[in-house]
Amino acid sequence: YGVAFLLSLAAVVIGILFLLDATGLEFVGFLTLTLAGLVGVPLLGNALLGLFRAQYTVNRDSLLLHWGGRVERIPMNQVEWIRTFDSLGLEMHVPRFYQFGIVRGLTNQRELGPVEFLSDTVEQSIFIATNTCVYVVSPTDMEGFLTQMRDAMEAGSLDETEALSVVEETVLKGIWQQPIG
Repeated sequence: YGVAFLLSLAAVVIGILFLLDATGLEFVGFLTLTLAGLVGVPLLGNALLGLFRAQYTVNRDSLLLHWGGRVERIPMNQVEWIRTFDSLGLEMHVPRFYQFGIVRGLTNQRELGPVEFLSDTVEQSIFIATNTCVYVVSPTDMEGFLTQMRDAMEAGSLDETEALSVVEETVLKGIWQQPIG
């Protein structure tokens, strides 16, 4: 993703530099190169931000999920169950825009209901069910994360933590949600 981001950025810079002196078909070619780079920079930048900021924090009162600009704080008393992908034994439908190394998005599974992926893989992931949604995460230390989650669930919450849900809003997402877009 880093190389693709740098290539997109280079396409924008090179396209703009050569666009200033181009005419005819050269102009169209460099304009296409520039526009392709302009689309790739925010998409790849958001993917990189998600990978760099991916963090799953467990404490006795809550579970905090970070993925790029997406933040979800789940009170521990709202966690119903936690399972690995292997133990579910279900066929998963991944989000529509599944990318290599990033599984991000919301799907609706017949057996589980709404499933939100905040992961970099499906096969090496953990499913966390709440009463409203199932979250799919992929911590680097799966066994350690499972142990922390089970310990926190067994210990019980000491404080009433409020749920928090922050969804990043991008220009492209705003355009996609409009009928004319």
